[in-house]
Amino acid sequence: MSALPSILVVDDSKTTRRMIARALVMGGVDRARIREAGHGLEALAVLDREQICLVICDVNMPEMDGRELLVELGRRGYLSKLPVVMCTSVSSSRQLVELVRIGAQTVIRKPFNPHDLFQQVEPYLPKQSAPPAEGPQSQPAADDEGLSELVTSASDEALAALLATTAFIEAVPVDEPLPLNRVLFLAETTLSGSLVGTIGLASAMDAATELAANLTGEAPGHDDVARLDAVAEVLNIFAGEALEQLGARGVDVAEVLFTPPRVSVQAPGAFVSPCLTYSLDDTEMRLHVWHDIRAAHSPKEQAA
Repeated sequence: MSALPSILVVDDSKTTRRMIARALVMGGVDRARIREAGHGLEALAVLDREQICLVICDVNMPEMDGRELLVELGRRGYLSKLPVVMCTSVSSSRQLVELVRIGAQTVIRKPFNPHDLFQQVEPYLPKQSAPPAEGPQSQPAADDEGLSELVTSASDEALAALLATTAFIEAVPVDEPLPLNRVLFLAETTLSGSLVGTIGLASAMDAATELAANLTGEAPGHDDVARLDAVAEVLNIFAGEALEQLGARGVDVAEVLFTPPRVSVQAPGAFVSPCLTYSLDDTEMRLHVWHDIRAAHSPKEQAA
């Protein structure tokens, strides 16, 4: 029996539960660790009798839906130590933000592919100690280390030019980490071709509001959809500008493609990543960029 605690998948669709379980197993999770429940009341029964380290939960369910389950988990004190990831086809970004504010760590939109789903829940899984590796450990390729520096400099130039021309905002690099005490609006894109990896943007409420207002000419008010759309649009343009800057620095970007931005809302402290931080208009507003870009060293990587 596995020494690690179990993962609870809550969805009224048996097919969806099995799809999520398959994504977890493809990511390396032991199938014996995965528990299932058809609605919130069944989930509470599982939590009462087993040690659970992560809940992946749908929103629209009979008996007790995902929102009601979140509220009940908060009332019972679970949310201080148990991460809950909502996985739903709900399209209203306002509802997604509300789920995070109630206590969800993040919200994954359906439909999903197994790889993307596992990537988003992996940070909440407990790590099992690996045995000491034998022999010399591989080191990052020198060209990838150099590429990372080029991406950083390209990001600085691309973001400054983009925000100045499209949102009329001055962006200046500052040495600060991601905030751990604020809800974050995130957008991320995946690269394929001669370069592979991801580029993403994170913004707290104030910066997302400023971006939305400056891009559209209208204050978003309570419209969190507009905030998410603004962050996604900035990332979409930024990714193209950054690639252009990399090309000007001698990097082969002719065959590089990137996906439409994926957006999410993250609870305070739920998303942690090394990032480049930019001050907007010399205020307390911050925009954060992270990247994990490397050269595709094999035909398989280039085709991914």
